[in-house]
Amino acid sequence: LNDSTMELVFETHPWLGVRRGEIITAMAAIMHPIMSKQNAIAFSKGNILDTITKDRYIKHAAAIVDLFLERFNPKGPLSDEELEAKSKELLSIIDNEVEDTSAQALLTKMIDIVKHTLRTNIYMNNRYALGLRLDPRIMSSEDEIPRETPYGVIFVHGRRFDGYHTRFRDIARGGMRLVTPASPEQYALESAHQYEECYGLAFAQQLKNKDIPEGGSKAVVLIDNIGMSETGKDFVMRKSVKAFTDTILDLIVDTEETREEVVDFVGKKEVLYLGPDEQVTPEDINWVIKRAKQRGYDTPAAFMSSKPRAGINHKEYGVTSEGVNVYLDVALRHVLKIDPKQESFSIKITGGPDGDVAGNELKILAREYGDNAKVVGIADGTGCAEDPNGLAWDELLRLVNDNLPIDQFNPSKLGEGGAVHTVDTEEGVKARNSMHNRVQADAFIPAGGRPNTINIHNYKHFLNPDGSPSAPLIVEGANLFVTDEARQHL
Repeated sequence: LNDSTMELVFETHPWLGVRRGEIITAMAAIMHPIMSKQNAIAFSKGNILDTITKDRYIKHAAAIVDLFLERFNPKGPLSDEELEAKSKELLSIIDNEVEDTSAQALLTKMIDIVKHTLRTNIYMNNRYALGLRLDPRIMSSEDEIPRETPYGVIFVHGRRFDGYHTRFRDIARGGMRLVTPASPEQYALESAHQYEECYGLAFAQQLKNKDIPEGGSKAVVLIDNIGMSETGKDFVMRKSVKAFTDTILDLIVDTEETREEVVDFVGKKEVLYLGPDEQVTPEDINWVIKRAKQRGYDTPAAFMSSKPRAGINHKEYGVTSEGVNVYLDVALRHVLKIDPKQESFSIKITGGPDGDVAGNELKILAREYGDNAKVVGIADGTGCAEDPNGLAWDELLRLVNDNLPIDQFNPSKLGEGGAVHTVDTEEGVKARNSMHNRVQADAFIPAGGRPNTINIHNYKHFLNPDGSPSAPLIVEGANLFVTDEARQHL
């Protein structure tokens, strides 16, 4: 149980009971990315939960949760007709008794969530977390521009994490990434954007998968390990992976347990394939495969890709970076009229030498162009290293081969005007966050970093005072680093 759930059911409203309290906090988390589009302040994550659990409104929230529990009670679930009739009764009560427009909107949205939930593991014993298989239309906001609707969305609410899995076809493949904000303020921002990140990454994967049978999907798990030791942070991350994936299995495996305890309104068997993305370890992958087999998943070895002793490991073979470098090579030759095999050129990169795309791109640059390729700046989660004459290749490749981040760059290897900045100082954070804008280069490769880093509000920072770009080429190796609007303006 999350801390917010325990506070609600053991301190604020003990009469609710654990099961009802857990559903309330889960619904509050689902509503945050939907409602915050209308008003980010009124519908902040904290305000949403505070509003629906106020003394004046908690009875209405509890009644909605009771409707949810009736709908999915395996001993006698509500039919569609019964659900619709009871929903109308609750809506009428809310309309008559709730005057606050924000509270009314939230309680109404809670009823919508009940109606758009197709499966849940709420009645399963010994579950890791609460999972809801949602009709993806629930995640749309009235104010947003119409866009393609995903095939399916799964939401998981657990201790110290919330996770989404979004897919655009019945059978789809895509990675699972872990997002671990460093501060409460950053966590609140990530929470509001979590579903949008998951949607955008899944849609990008759908486009990339155009030539293979599987469609595109993505999982984004937002984890609260703020203020913990490194050991504590890692423990919470590994537990979150286990809870998230085991809850997905609750909703997709066909076993005697699930047939008895999970009411199904999807109406068909579902097949999901995961892959590793940011902060997922080989140990995580092994556990997920083993657990899928224990839980009776039909093809456990296929449930997650990049297994340490099977298949093609993306990082080992650099499959993404090989493609990125083809685009870089063509762009250098045809746009800047630089022959990278014969002439010198400069590159700046976001993403660490220990990362898949950035690390392999460094190896490819050294392999294909040698000293002609001058890496003048690299930034990752730990800091950045800059050198106007190019960072020393022997040191960069040492970091790649030893799987080390950029803050481990040896300062003695820097040339004149070079520097290493780490995020343990305010100046270091500013330098890291602005490297991709400040440093002058022939090409910029976003090979890591958070989505929407360059957006409509800040894209001008990428430009020099005279209006020219700090890099005339951007070769996008990381999904969603530049928003569509910013890309058009640049």
